[in-house]
Amino acid sequence: MRSLRADRPRFAARGARARTFGAGLEQAEQLWLASQNVGAIASPLLLFYGLTQAGRAICAAGIRGAAWKGAQQHGLHFELTEPADRSPLDLTKVRVLPQGEGLIHQVAHILGSPVLSDSASLTDLISSLDSDLYFDDEQYSVPRPLEVHEEGMLQEPFGHPARRRLYLGPIPDVLASHREDVPAGPGNMAHMRIVPPSAADVAAWLSAYPTLRALGEPTNVQSPEPSIGRINRRDLFIRLAWGGDDRIEGVTQGQWTQQQLDVVYADGPNVANGVVLPSFGGNTEAQHLLVTWWLVLYCLSMLARYSPTVWTSLLDVDSSPLAVPFDHLISVARAKVPGLIFDAMHDLRAA
Repeated sequence: MRSLRADRPRFAARGARARTFGAGLEQAEQLWLASQNVGAIASPLLLFYGLTQAGRAICAAGIRGAAWKGAQQHGLHFELTEPADRSPLDLTKVRVLPQGEGLIHQVAHILGSPVLSDSASLTDLISSLDSDLYFDDEQYSVPRPLEVHEEGMLQEPFGHPARRRLYLGPIPDVLASHREDVPAGPGNMAHMRIVPPSAADVAAWLSAYPTLRALGEPTNVQSPEPSIGRINRRDLFIRLAWGGDDRIEGVTQGQWTQQQLDVVYADGPNVANGVVLPSFGGNTEAQHLLVTWWLVLYCLSMLARYSPTVWTSLLDVDSSPLAVPFDHLISVARAKVPGLIFDAMHDLRAA
């Protein structure tokens, strides 16, 4: 974030906006650094308020008119159903709801992202992050982000017009549960194969992902297969196509794949990949990851500030199975959120 101070977006180049921009980033950086010197019990407070100060810098750089100073209210409401004595915290009982318009809504508007239109649980929020976390399967609810890779990259020369094809996963177990024996033949040994799921079942699965939902029902569904990069996790991926062999003139396979992604990880020749995100909380579109991290840190800061007994018990490594996953979640936030802030500022500089 420090590198942004000498190369500001043009709205924050001078005057009061520039001073707010610099002060916001300075406070964000100092709060973020301070969070490294305390444990998980206190660090969510520093991380969340560091993020809000960075949010004020984003507003100074991205909002036209008087609202650039940033709203004073959060625009959010926190609800917690505390567990009975000695019972573990149910993460579905930790909820955040929209409450009017606040700072997060201003930042989300700049990012071109929705914010919750209905309540969401901490489980929902954690489930929609694109990070490998330490939570068990029962702590996840909504569909997880999907890895998406350019399909057929070895078959087509670079620059060839694209087909609507993707390689994505992991797929739900239910879509890979039907198997059949294939007898030996002239070109193969006897083996068992996973029967491809129906196109309708695939479309129903992908309906939770707005960018993939827009593609409709696939016209070709291949057998699920282990992903080479994730085989130790026993994940299965699947190759899908829409529109048969129809070509899309004027766009390469990698460019078309990138257009389907919510987050791009690689965009070089023939290596396009990233993730697609699910919608939740009443939204019809996926939230920007910075907005989702904002909501996660808001929930953790509210737990730490207003329910310190619950929060402290949750982090007791001798008694809570969630202690290590939450400690790791906080570490991931500390590492990833500054990069998301930098990317948002970079986009504003380019605007």
